[in-house]
Amino acid sequence: MNDRSPRSSSWLGRWAAFVVRRHWLVLASSALVLVALVGVYRAGHGDFVNSFNIPGAESQRAIDLLQERFPGKSGDSATIVVRADAGLNDPAIRATVEGLARDAAAVPGVVGVVSPYDTKPPAISADGRIGAIVVQFAQQADRVPSSSVDALMGLRDGAIQPGVQVELGGQVITVSEKQPPGSSEMIGVAAAIVILLLAFGSLVAMGLPLITAFSGLMASVLIIGILGLWLDFNTETRAFTAMIGIGVGIDYALFIVTRYREGLHRGESVETAIVTAIDTAGRAIIFAGS
Repeated sequence: MNDRSPRSSSWLGRWAAFVVRRHWLVLASSALVLVALVGVYRAGHGDFVNSFNIPGAESQRAIDLLQERFPGKSGDSATIVVRADAGLNDPAIRATVEGLARDAAAVPGVVGVVSPYDTKPPAISADGRIGAIVVQFAQQADRVPSSSVDALMGLRDGAIQPGVQVELGGQVITVSEKQPPGSSEMIGVAAAIVILLLAFGSLVAMGLPLITAFSGLMASVLIIGILGLWLDFNTETRAFTAMIGIGVGIDYALFIVTRYREGLHRGESVETAIVTAIDTAGRAIIFAGS
């Protein structure tokens, strides 16, 4: 076994050798950086926004122009779909649908309502049993108050009766029903734990890719939150960060750990195997991520 300290002419190899020899210093410094990021984040951070604006883009200029010239048409809409076994032309059903449209017009933020009987031809299916009420809001879907969405849902529940089905749809409803990320990521992590444990047969080897991935993910989330004081980040940023942080983080760490274990099997010392892994696999990772 070669126990001599490895020598590398590359900056990556020299950095790896420094990390091996000063591993406690590097670990402590990394922990301090995370603690500092947590402190700054707790002192002040921005919130994710449920909108997507691209200053200067043609689509954004169109939205801005609509808001300036036609504020009533610049917002998003919700759709109330009514299905009645007796048909929408039945007098009792028509009274219910028109009453639902009037109540929807009174919801805060609504600037216009079009019942299925208002259009030419009527917005009613060919068999006469399904019709759509379009509810126009003054604001974009991400800015419609949740109380207004709740009011529409209350109207829907109140209109349901035997033989009558009422459902909500449209951009306003879709945005309000979005669930925060979390469950799918946890399933992915659980699968990664099982696969890594079967592949390595060691808790330590299994834990290293997970620890590095979650450390990087934690730092990324904190930095994004801090930058949110000056920049707007869409709510989807959390899902993308988790996807990249967990998936790519584990994959790249696994690449390095595998190369390190190959070095040990060749009879290299721990330090030599680490430096070789970082200088080879690490170089490929930096190239792939840049």
